[in-house]
Amino acid sequence: FFDGEIFWVQSKLVRPFSNGLSCAIVKSRSAKLYSKPSNRGSSEPVLVLDKYSPLRKLGRDDENETWVKVLTDLKIQAWIDESNIWIPSRNSQIRY
Repeated sequence: FFDGEIFWVQSKLVRPFSNGLSCAIVKSRSAKLYSKPSNRGSSEPVLVLDKYSPLRKLGRDDENETWVKVLTDLKIQAWIDESNIWIPSRNSQIRY
């Protein structure tokens, strides 16, 4: 989806974290975030984000690995289905 495209992001938002945290971007037109790693039943979305919204990846659900725990720029922790986000496979750093 984003392969081959170049985007510029402020380094303090995506620098490599020693504790294994990484960044993610919403790739779908909009994405619902939930308080639990499931959209079934009575679980209402906590938040709906637009395409290209930045996220910090915090971890995965042990039972269903398609759910990713994230932190928004508003400091809201929630769960999102992995199909709605893009997680970089490689980080590059340029120094001048």
